[in-house]
Amino acid sequence: SGGASSGVCRLCSAGTFGTGSGVSTCRSCNPGSYGTATGSWNSSTCLACPAASFGTSTGMSACSRCNAGTFSTLTGTSNSSSCLLCPAGAYTTGAGISSCRSCPSGTFGRTQGATNNSACLVCTAGSYSTSSGLSVCSSCYPGFVGTVAGANNQSVCLACWVGAYASGSGLSVCNACAAGLFGNVTGASSPAACVACSPGSYSTGLGTSLCRLCQAGSYNTGNGASTISACTLCWAGVYATASGASACISCTAGSFWTGSGATNSAMCSACALGTYGPGFGLTACIGCSEGTFATSTGGISVAVCANCTAGTFGASTALSSCGLCGAGLFATGDGQSSCLLCPAGTFSTNTGAVQSLACAACPAGAYGTGSGASACVVCNNGTFSTQQGLTSMACQECQAGTFLPPSNGSASSLPTACLACSAGTFSTQAGATAASACLACPAGTFVNQSASSRASATCVLCPAGTYSSSRGASASSACLPAGGPGQFTTAVGATSPHGSAPCPPGAFSSSAGRSACSLCSPGSFSGASGAANESACLSCRRC
Repeated sequence: SGGASSGVCRLCSAGTFGTGSGVSTCRSCNPGSYGTATGSWNSSTCLACPAASFGTSTGMSACSRCNAGTFSTLTGTSNSSSCLLCPAGAYTTGAGISSCRSCPSGTFGRTQGATNNSACLVCTAGSYSTSSGLSVCSSCYPGFVGTVAGANNQSVCLACWVGAYASGSGLSVCNACAAGLFGNVTGASSPAACVACSPGSYSTGLGTSLCRLCQAGSYNTGNGASTISACTLCWAGVYATASGASACISCTAGSFWTGSGATNSAMCSACALGTYGPGFGLTACIGCSEGTFATSTGGISVAVCANCTAGTFGASTALSSCGLCGAGLFATGDGQSSCLLCPAGTFSTNTGAVQSLACAACPAGAYGTGSGASACVVCNNGTFSTQQGLTSMACQECQAGTFLPPSNGSASSLPTACLACSAGTFSTQAGATAASACLACPAGTFVNQSASSRASATCVLCPAGTYSSSRGASASSACLPAGGPGQFTTAVGATSPHGSAPCPPGAFSSSAGRSACSLCSPGSFSGASGAANESACLSCRRC
């Protein structure tokens, strides 16, 4: 039996035993063991503490269990040091557990001694775990990314697309190549895989695998262009035929282009007539200088410009032909920019004259108003000139007694002299333009032909004793004797033979046309009137 006290035998308690009879005390099970039965009589009843437990003292009826989060596979241990913490990636949910439960694949644990599965963390995107009980997830390699959390195999790691890269491990997203760059491989692990767009191209977005080409008619000279504005339109004088140009092509010599963005050489226009293009990439052609011209297009040097010949001129630049010197002008040599004017007082009706000899002096009856005349001005009606080469209106007015009909412009009708009024007529009007200005002298008069000039010619009255019954008498002989013998008249300008008075007594008239009667000589007398001869005068008798 167990131990005795005060003469009473008692059963050994659990965790103890008595090896013989008559013992006063029970023996305790050793540390690291325990007993569950009472009244045990040998040590075989002491059992080793099972795994995940321990006995720190003797006589224990039960072993202490390892705490949650620990485990032990040893039996019969005598202290808690045998209880080991569950490693990272494992856990125990209660006490006295001999093995830890592993975190499943796709998860990991980063702490020891975990007491529940909340310590199992999901592998983040970009990592994975292929087995259970891991303390760390495997990372996707550089150049690969994972987008799914809790992955349990490497197949979730996807290669970065062309135009992107992943420079580290365990990444969940690829870095896109910046604008102006592009990628040409998959799974790139470095930003160096992003290549700058070459001249003539650009990329505006992120993560592109191909650069866009500048359109035809534009160009780009730099690397890494990130906007379409980097593509500059070809300027005037140049063009780009294909897309992706890094430089524009110049229009050839003899052509030009004034706009921008030309896409082919056909847009370069040939230099027009009268111009030439001496270089490449011209925006305008050069005009032939004054006095020269060009008859062909596309000229490449000033040699295409020829001099205007004598008799022609080129007043401006870029001419395709020279102008012919007009009437009143001439050009004496080649390459003239203007024609010379015929001097004042001369004229020329010819075109294309090559020398001043083509300029003739204005003829008599005309005058020149200035230089470069193609015709002279005819003297006004009623005026004339006898001088050639007059430079101003120096025409003289026809004097009274003359007239000058209007000229018809022909050389034979130019007013070089005035016409005299016809015999028997006169005019007091200066500058008369027609014969009608010459008036006939009236009956009883005649023109004084002895006047010093026609300008002073007047009608003269027939003298006393004469008469004229007709108009336009041109001489005094037109005045006929009036009356008859024995008559006289003192009237002048008589228009009729009648009207003469008889000679008074003491006088006689022996013929017609007498303005006075002759007196009888002294010592004679006549008592009758109208005596026709001196015989009518009788001698006086002495008293």
